[in-house]
Amino acid sequence: ASVQGFACQQNVAAYATTKGAIHTLTRSLALDYARSGIRVNSVSPGSIRTPILEKAARGENGTDADVEAAYRRFGEAHPIGRIGEPEEVAELIAFLCSSKAGFCTGADYRIDGGLTAGIGVK
Repeated sequence: ASVQGFACQQNVAAYATTKGAIHTLTRSLALDYARSGIRVNSVSPGSIRTPILEKAARGENGTDADVEAAYRRFGEAHPIGRIGEPEEVAELIAFLCSSKAGFCTGADYRIDGGLTAGIGVK
């Protein structure tokens, strides 16, 4: 999923709609399959250092030297003050797949550095 399913930006209506649908699908499938021992959860990352974010950073600035500066600006939008790393998302997913998360189903897990915790007013 994505934080766009909770807090949208302009000009991303179709994308945000699909992410919101994933949240609802997660809850529905969790109810359908819980008695079969199948857990269903979703993960909604904020800005994570991925090829998609790199493309956004390059599109914003156009040069390799500016990518890290764009990452810093993207990170400033997150209360934690930085963008996330793919390994952090992977660790959350690994936990959700483990027996330690045996009572977790039907939930979305935001891993967004606090991005959706506030109302966006600074």
